[in-house]
Amino acid sequence: MRKPLRMTGGLVLAVAVLLTGPTTGHGQARTAEQLLDAGVAARRAGHDDEALALFTQAWERQPTARARAQMGAAEQALGQFVEAEAHLAEALAGHADAWIDERRATLEAAHSAVEARLAQLEVRVEQPGARLRVDGLEVGALPLARALRRMPGTVTIEVSADGFAPSARSVTVTAGELSRETFVLVPLTVTGAVTAGPGGGAPGHVGTVGAAPDGASGSALPLIGWIAGGVGVAGVGLGFVFYAQREAGVRAYNDDARCLVGGKTRGENCAADASAARTAETLMLVSMIGGGALLAGGLGLVLLGGGGGDAEAAHASLECAPTFGPVVGAACRGSF
Repeated sequence: MRKPLRMTGGLVLAVAVLLTGPTTGHGQARTAEQLLDAGVAARRAGHDDEALALFTQAWERQPTARARAQMGAAEQALGQFVEAEAHLAEALAGHADAWIDERRATLEAAHSAVEARLAQLEVRVEQPGARLRVDGLEVGALPLARALRRMPGTVTIEVSADGFAPSARSVTVTAGELSRETFVLVPLTVTGAVTAGPGGGAPGHVGTVGAAPDGASGSALPLIGWIAGGVGVAGVGLGFVFYAQREAGVRAYNDDARCLVGGKTRGENCAADASAARTAETLMLVSMIGGGALLAGGLGLVLLGGGGGDAEAAHASLECAPTFGPVVGAACRGSF
């Protein structure tokens, strides 16, 4: 019970220190100083949203460690702990800043209190420069300079690299703990395709186009290939439908007007939007990867069968298209 009391006391002290002290400046710096002063006054009046906007303007006018520290303090008060941790860490990393040095101990205590509320996530992959997305948002190229800070709960991680099949999985991260996730990307080949593992996890089976199955004549291969290719095209098309649904969910989750109201965090207000985006992303990956596998396999069968066949195979046709309604899926019709 003592540790939370010490952290709470540190937060109160941090607020008190950051809201005190006169400011001076000249010319361009004076304007930034005036914005900082106005932000401090807004915080004293309890208007943390207004204060954060003023501190952000001051940073844009003149990027200083002090502006970052004040942004972090305001974000902490608003419950935006991921942003607060990043900005406080950036402020403390500054060099030769008298304002920061005078308040370093207090800022470090505030940073530790914020970081204790967050989970840390480290993602590893063999391919340097592989792209990382978390909860549908682009993070950057791997390896990252430091572990990601995230709110506790379930997050969806996607890793992709040119020439490799993307891999995605959902993991649960815990406040105050470091989670490490290692991805093994499977190369894409001309004669093969990758299918997703169980539950939309890491890639699993690598399928190759080989000899005709027992009992299948050469003339039947083009027909089977065209059918598989048609279903594959429908699967890829369905993947784009799920992609649009995922983007809609991400936009809804990032809408500050909806998700930062009532004194609650984004995760509390818009958890359903994040969940819908993650589900759509998983379905998108399964549809596109599965559709691509069928399309590649169908093409291989057509080529193995000489691209033609007997008269019946030549007149066979298959048409597939995504369907919308209570259940999203695909409808196909054909003649043989």
